Amino acid sequence: MKRGFALIIGAILAGCASAQGPAFAPKKSLLGSVIYVYRPDNTVLITYPLEGVVNVPMLVVCGNDSASLDPGGYHAFTVGPGVTSCSSLSAESSAVLRISAEEGKSYFVKGSLGPGFYAPHPQLKLVSTDAAPTGIQQCALE
Repeated sequence: MKRGFALIIGAILAGCASAQGPAFAPKKSLLGSVIYVYRPDNTVLITYPLEGVVNVPMLVVCGNDSASLDPGGYHAFTVGPGVTSCSSLSAESSAVLRISAEEGKSYFVKGSLGPGFYAPHPQLKLVSTDAAPTGIQQCALE
């Protein structure tokens, strides 16, 4: 009984990795705009039949660049002016967000994963530049 409990706790702790890197710092782009995609440290441990309890990274694609975000991580995507698609997908679901990027502006996208049946469901939400800095300040660059 004690051994089984220890294995469960070990599996949970092994899945609790979160982003490690430099803290958020605004990036200036001389060409185009910057889209910050961040995933607040709202760690959701998900139990799946084959994998057990896992902390799933979130794969995000914006324009021609991609990044894998752990909870508490962010990535700065530099894009040209015009409409840019940011997307994230899993085996069960996908999220797509289109942004009309203007030269020299910054955009903030909050990413999250919700529980699904076999795979997590990604969500992407454009947030105002007023609200975003408080959420991204706690994130580390990935």
